[in-house]
Amino acid sequence: MNTKQTITAALVAFPLLVPLTWYALAYLPYVASIRTLATQGASSIQGANPLLQPLVLADQTPAQVRSYAMRQAYFSLVFENHRGSAFSWHAHNTLWYLASYLHFEDSEMLGLWAQCVFRCGHGLKEASLHYLHKDLRLLSEREAANLVAAAKSPVRYVPGSSANERRTDELLARLRAQK
Repeated sequence: MNTKQTITAALVAFPLLVPLTWYALAYLPYVASIRTLATQGASSIQGANPLLQPLVLADQTPAQVRSYAMRQAYFSLVFENHRGSAFSWHAHNTLWYLASYLHFEDSEMLGLWAQCVFRCGHGLKEASLHYLHKDLRLLSEREAANLVAAAKSPVRYVPGSSANERRTDELLARLRAQK
């Protein structure tokens, strides 16, 4: 192989090498942790109000659930301990979101969302106990909607606030419109 062929091969290989290196170093080491969080979240919502999943999907598309869940997982598993620039934050979030399609189904993303919605490890189960003083499995339709409504912005839509009540009404109306 002559010098020109070597340079051409390197130029062709380089665009493939960068994302593969990123994938191997910045995403793959966390797949098991993400899967564990998703499993914990799925088990925490198992047996909960059967309207919980439809409420979440009335509020967000599966792509939005995935995006939010992966952003929270990235923050908790990586960024919180190794802060970087704003560019790094956005680039990694986008890449984690895209790479998640290689390893996780939408149903697993719902579990991850449920586990990480109020920061990883502080999911719906913990929020239910904190805000409503009830186990997630004992929530009424409206109480479940309160929690899903609060997930959009826990400070702005804290359960019991007038903003949360308006958002809950909107969410329940969307759920009924989908039926």
